[in-house]
Amino acid sequence: MASLHTPATPSHPTSTGPWTSHEDSILMNARRSGAGWSQIHEKYFPSKSANACRKRYERLVHKQKSDDWDEARLERLASGYRELREEIWRPLAERTGEKWEHVEKACMAQGTRNLQNLASRRPNRTGQRYLRNEPNHFTPPNDENDDSGIGLSNSVGSRRSSGGMPGWAQILQPPRQT
Repeated sequence: MASLHTPATPSHPTSTGPWTSHEDSILMNARRSGAGWSQIHEKYFPSKSANACRKRYERLVHKQKSDDWDEARLERLASGYRELREEIWRPLAERTGEKWEHVEKACMAQGTRNLQNLASRRPNRTGQRYLRNEPNHFTPPNDENDDSGIGLSNSVGSRRSSGGMPGWAQILQPPRQT
C-alpha cells in the first residue's frame, strides 16, 4: 500500500470537517489498492471514522457513476427515449395546449434547470405568478429586462435565443379557447 502517492502520515493536518479533493483522491486510491475501511481510517484518516470513510467513498462512486455515461449506457437511454418519446411529452403538451413535438423541442432547447427555475419563481413585484395549476390563470410577467437568459417577451425569439424558438409567453400560454 505504500504506492498510493501519499505518505502513511499525511503531510496536511487531518480534520473532521468537510472532505477535500486531496483527501478524496487518497481515499479512492487506498480503496482501489484493496485496503479495508479500518485500514484506511487508521493509516490515512485517523480523525475520521471508518464509517465516514466508507460513506464518503460510496458518495464519490455514486456521483462518478451518475456522471459517467459510456456508449452502451447512452445507447440504452436513446433506445428507451425513442420508444417512449411521445408518451413522455404528450401529457405536458395536453396541459399546455401545444403539440407534443413543440413541447419536446422547447424543453430540450431551454433545459430542465431553466424550466424548473421559471416554474418555481415566487410571485413577482405585482404579485402575479408565472405558472399556475389552472391554465386559464396564467399571467406572463411584465419584466422585459429580466436577465435570466430565458426569453419572456411576446416576440418570437428572445434576445438570447438562437431564433426560431418562441418566447416563454407563447410556450406557457393557456390552451386556446375555440
